[in-house]
Amino acid sequence: MNDVPDLGGDPVCWMHRVCPDCGFFLEEPEAPCPRCGAVFRHDAEGTDESGPGPLP
Repeated sequence: MNDVPDLGGDPVCWMHRVCPDCGFFLEEPEAPCPRCGAVFRHDAEGTDESGPGPLP
């Protein structure tokens, strides 16, 4: 054992698996969200093109 407490939680690198519209954890990030139906895809850099447009 070590003296470092286990803080739990999931790594940030799983954020690409979360629906940006409803927060559902996606089993298949390239498929439409089974909860809300949002359709989006991630580009080669790991960002999606589905979010809201730029702020005014």
